[in-house]
Amino acid sequence: MKLAQYELNREMETALGGYGFTPCRASLLSPLGEKKGRRWAYRVEDEDGRVVKVRQFESDEVARCVFALRDGLEDAFSPALARYGAVLIEEWIEGLPFAGRETAERIEFAGALLGRLHARPLGASDREYAAVARKRALRS
Repeated sequence: MKLAQYELNREMETALGGYGFTPCRASLLSPLGEKKGRRWAYRVEDEDGRVVKVRQFESDEVARCVFALRDGLEDAFSPALARYGAVLIEEWIEGLPFAGRETAERIEFAGALLGRLHARPLGASDREYAAVARKRALRS
């Protein structure tokens, strides 16, 4: 799969620099559009071939809540490595596009994974994120 190359904004460049990562290539993964607010996800590579996923959220508050939510998730979820302001840096997990690949065989696994995620008890920061998400949904 060939991904188009994109320029990172100053906030993402600063976050990656703070993490000790000097990007040389960035590919936009999921422009979520106006309904999701100001959110973007990128695959970012450095000159040595190391890769991370970088997410830009609409605010520091949302990024902080999402970073806290990621703490303690099972290994099936990529770990959040760092947060700088509204930018979250995650481990990149190499894979193949899901569409059309053994879909029927993977549905049960994916559903169970999603079920475990949603069954996870909410901590204080999780409840804070839920409140932020509700406010955003009401504005839509």
